Amino acid sequence: MQRKLLTIPIIALLSFAPAAQAQQSVSKQAQQTVNVRSGPGVGYSDIGDLSKGQKIKVFGYDATGRWAMINWQGRIAYVSARYLTDPPSTLVDNKGTGWMRVTGIPANDPDGGLVVRAGPGVEFPKQFVVPQGVALNIVGVSPNGKWSRAQFSDGGFGWVRNHYLTDAGNSNTGQSSIPAAGATLANGMPAGLNCLGTEPFWSFQINSDGTTKFTEANNQNFPIFGTVTAVSNTSYPYSFEAGQIQGVLENQSCSDGMSEITYPWALQLSAPINGFGQQLNGCCRMLGE
Repeated sequence: MQRKLLTIPIIALLSFAPAAQAQQSVSKQAQQTVNVRSGPGVGYSDIGDLSKGQKIKVFGYDATGRWAMINWQGRIAYVSARYLTDPPSTLVDNKGTGWMRVTGIPANDPDGGLVVRAGPGVEFPKQFVVPQGVALNIVGVSPNGKWSRAQFSDGGFGWVRNHYLTDAGNSNTGQSSIPAAGATLANGMPAGLNCLGTEPFWSFQINSDGTTKFTEANNQNFPIFGTVTAVSNTSYPYSFEAGQIQGVLENQSCSDGMSEITYPWALQLSAPINGFGQQLNGCCRMLGE
């Protein structure tokens, strides 16, 4: 008897990217002009731009949670999640907004504080952790009323579970340091600056009193604090030391490679990452800008 080969059509199941955390699409809106890149990082080619206010669908995030995956003209592309926000229709305004204080975190909590996420749900990537007692500026609430949207001193946003928030009144006393911009330190070095860099993602804050805070994306729970103790030169470039951190601040235009923002300062840092000193390059602007 002659056998016939039965052909079964195979349907290829395509995923957007192996490195991405796949999830149901959510709507987002660009806070400003944002570069669209062919992959999740500034090293990938720039293939277009999202305009300010443009709405898009986000299908997932890369492993770091810093790059959002989108469909750009029929192809997979990525944009910095830092510059995406929720469309106004997804927020319940004037309901439980204002300054709220983090309370009720158990002493043995594995996260050590209130987790800030990229969206209103545990399925969204973790961004960082806010310690107990810190006051947050809450600007919106999710439609189900369980998640609050906080705005931070660097202009970024994140979502927190509002079960751990209580009204802090009209005062932001006790919040994470948001120093006055425009201050100066020894030899005229500017302070009140917020600096950031990529590859790896990091941030460095120079407060008006000279205290500093360095945070690396993969070690959000272990920031490095210091105080500027030495400033060389009486003009740019300023070389300084702040505990384990050494840096050079230059008054020149700088691009973060992820947006169309032009920063007025460029910063070079030497900072310990995973136990080894690493040279980093980034950009700075006044806190609150």
